[in-house]
Amino acid sequence: MFRLTVNLWTRLPAIRNHRVAAYSKHTAAVQDKVKPASDTEDIWIKRRPLPKTTSIEYTIPEDPYLLAQKFTQVVANGKPDDAVAIVMQSKTRSQSTAVWNLVIREYAKNGRLSRALRAHTEMRKRGFEATNTTYTELLKACALSDSDKSTAMAENLYKQLTNKLEPTIINFNTLLTVYLRKHDLTTLLDRFNNLPANGSMAPELATFTIVFSAFRREIFRKLQELKQVGVEEKDSESQVFGKKRRLALIATNIRSVYEAMLDLWKVFVNDAERRLQCSDTKALELDAHMVKIILKTCLAIYHKNRALGHRKFP
Repeated sequence: MFRLTVNLWTRLPAIRNHRVAAYSKHTAAVQDKVKPASDTEDIWIKRRPLPKTTSIEYTIPEDPYLLAQKFTQVVANGKPDDAVAIVMQSKTRSQSTAVWNLVIREYAKNGRLSRALRAHTEMRKRGFEATNTTYTELLKACALSDSDKSTAMAENLYKQLTNKLEPTIINFNTLLTVYLRKHDLTTLLDRFNNLPANGSMAPELATFTIVFSAFRREIFRKLQELKQVGVEEKDSESQVFGKKRRLALIATNIRSVYEAMLDLWKVFVNDAERRLQCSDTKALELDAHMVKIILKTCLAIYHKNRALGHRKFP
């Protein structure tokens, strides 16, 4: 198990105990709509059919490598539906797992989850087995999709991956990205805290960056909520008291997340030093992107404190 110096889950008492509406809504949706299944073929996300006709006539390559090149070229020309139709019209012996991964990737980058899932189905119908890259692209589709079922589908896909293949840290990072984009900080931290300290599944720089990004998003979201509550007009004394309680609760949440982010920074530094002496785990190196995330968050907290007349976090 990957043990943090201070378990980040315990540093979020307000989120855990008071069950903020965003997290409650997500949890209820997952519990109500997730169906136990070993495959994504259950019909709780409709698979939209893939295009089979092209806008103009194309020559259909009979070699998987040439088909992949053709697909990429047609997509670059701004005709992704034609590119998919070319693959659908080609013979099975002209296709490959790599070609279908390109199809899934094209839908994934635009968050078209139902089409990506249908491409996965068409791929398997033709006898091509999914690889780790396939699942990475499917998880990306979940992350970018606006479907309220995308988080549950991502967890279903990751479970399917663990049953069929050995997940990589890249697969895991993509799953964390799903939680990041859906503002599900508690599940993200729960997953992160269960990573091993050593080996191929130990958190890498990208993993830490995703968690820092989740903290930043949560803090910025709460700061915006704090601002909105502050400008609300209240009339009666009881309403003013309720407003003060809301402001205090939001401030407590911000402080909890901010302290957890600082704890994570200590964990990152300690882990980076430890890995310099650990040959079986990839070294951690700091990059400008992660530093920017941390500094922007600290700056936002600093400006808020100045606006409130505080010299340090209240």
